[in-house]
Amino acid sequence: MQLVYTTRFSRSTRTVIKSGAVLTVILLIVLGTSYLVHSSILETMGPAALQIHLFPFYFMNISVSILTGGSIIYLSQKKSELSGFVFMGGSFLKFALFFLLFYGEFSTIQDIRKVQFVSFYLPYAISLVVEVWYLIYHLNKSV
Repeated sequence: MQLVYTTRFSRSTRTVIKSGAVLTVILLIVLGTSYLVHSSILETMGPAALQIHLFPFYFMNISVSILTGGSIIYLSQKKSELSGFVFMGGSFLKFALFFLLFYGEFSTIQDIRKVQFVSFYLPYAISLVVEVWYLIYHLNKSV
């Protein structure tokens, strides 16, 4: 009698889960390293720069990138023509959350405004580059 191995997930579902997990790990490593470097640079800039809390900026960018990337990976198996719209929606969501949650707290002091600007757009740009790179890799691999 031969035992048959069965799983609860189909092959395509396992691929989606694996690809989403890989994207999550890559984002956590790259943005975690960026966070450590960014915070150490802010420490050298003086006490005014330390008033900026980086964690919410990085957390929001990682969360939305994982959500967007996971959605695109899932849709690439079902309806790949929607992938571009989901990607644009993810970018819109990042900017909407930025303006709703963080923009009102920005200071009017010119030097601090520059630091705050970089504090949001640095993790945004890094997560965007990692997300685009991985999604191109994943979509080319699945073709």
